[in-house]
Amino acid sequence: MEVVPLFTADDDVIVEWRALTVGFLDDLLSEVNLLLGLQGDSKLSLAQMLEAGTWKVRELELLKTACRYVMLTFLPGWS
Repeated sequence: MEVVPLFTADDDVIVEWRALTVGFLDDLLSEVNLLLGLQGDSKLSLAQMLEAGTWKVRELELLKTACRYVMLTFLPGWS
């Protein structure tokens, strides 16, 4: 049986992963603004892009689960 490693929030691997994620999101923000043709004050901020993406995913999930029950699974020790 393969065991998944557990890390705490302050482990180096988690800190580095978060830094890489932020770097990726910065690059993605530039591309989104470019593709939408936004310039100057009309450019999206990082917070706006994240919020828009979150709402769109939620909207798509609601469409997929509109006629089904959603089961939530919690791991022991997680709340």
